[in-house]
Amino acid sequence: MPTVSLPIGGRTYDLTCRAGGEDALRRLAGRVDEKVRQAAASAGQTDEVRRLLFAALLLADETAAAPPQPQSLDLDAVADAVERLAARVEKLAARLEEELPAA
Repeated sequence: MPTVSLPIGGRTYDLTCRAGGEDALRRLAGRVDEKVRQAAASAGQTDEVRRLLFAALLLADETAAAPPQPQSLDLDAVADAVERLAARVEKLAARLEEELPAA
């Protein structure tokens, strides 16, 4: 399985995907990066996890408002990539919780 480097929010995430799914994954990462930048501009100084969460909510809102469109993507590859990205975000959140003092 190929590994793709995806720049999102000023960091690079290396994810594996199914062969042939690299370009689709890069396009999706580009959309996520765009939303992370919007989140940073709107929310100001926030931590990485909150920017990613805000970006996910912006994308979810767009998806809920948009009419369904035919898909030509390998949805299994996309689902795998999203799962890996979610696991990475969860690890970051856990690390932040360990490093930050209790509120």
